Amino acid sequence: MEEAKNRFVSEYEKFHKVQVQEEILLSERIDTLMGNVMNVILQTDIKKIHEMAIEVKRISKIMKEYQEFGLLLNERQKLFGMNVVPYEQLNTLIKEFEPYQTLWITASGN
Repeated sequence: MEEAKNRFVSEYEKFHKVQVQEEILLSERIDTLMGNVMNVILQTDIKKIHEMAIEVKRISKIMKEYQEFGLLLNERQKLFGMNVVPYEQLNTLIKEFEPYQTLWITASGN
């Protein structure tokens, strides 16, 4: 019984450490994504329509992946009894990016 308890504690600590590392990694990825979004927002070269349409689709896909990963991390946070991080920064970024995504994809005709 004691051996099982010790193993549980060890596994719990291991998974908790992974959880914290993945939360940090997601935050860093969101920061990088903000830079990518800023590049799209500042783009004014109409000659790059198709290139920008491809880029906004790529960024949109990444945003959805990060959003899903954030929800997974939230579920894990609940299991560990941690404070749930809403990743509002990502949600705000998605909302702010949408008009630019629509613009470039519509202009490209894709």
